[in-house]
Amino acid sequence: DTEVGRRIIPAEVDRQAKVNPNKIYASIPRSSDISKGFQDVTILDFAKAIDRLCEYLEPLIGYSYNFNTVAYYGPPDLRYVIVNIALSKLGHKALFSAPRNSLPMHLHLLNATECHTILHARQIDVSSMVGTHEATRHAIPELNELLWDATEPRHYPYTKTYDEAKNDPYLVLHTSGSTGL
Repeated sequence: DTEVGRRIIPAEVDRQAKVNPNKIYASIPRSSDISKGFQDVTILDFAKAIDRLCEYLEPLIGYSYNFNTVAYYGPPDLRYVIVNIALSKLGHKALFSAPRNSLPMHLHLLNATECHTILHARQIDVSSMVGTHEATRHAIPELNELLWDATEPRHYPYTKTYDEAKNDPYLVLHTSGSTGL
């Protein structure tokens, strides 16, 4: 396969959703009580959730042509991957700062990445994580809303080729900070 090692995640998710829409991407607990079982998420559900988030975010943050950094704070669920890919489709790059980081570490990361947009799950109070950092804040939809909303989202294609995108920033991660800022 000549595409091995040359696929772009947002485009590959869309491709898989077309060629194998019922393929199981993930199984997530139905509730915090795992004895209630798991709900399968197909690759088509996943692709639509990404487009649904793009549709939600586009009027709020628009497209970026220089890879603006957008932070996301939320519970440990599929929204991290959905946010990451949706931001990429909109030309942004994601910053994931661990919620347990200290305020100085959060501020350092936000400042170092010139991040002025913060997304968060509705139940997350980001005030303790970002202090008075000047940024626009937006709550994003719940995971169930993104995955299984009955409305058909607008499709947001990712059109760059591997060669066009191979050096584009995609995601900002950091070490634990044990060696300082």
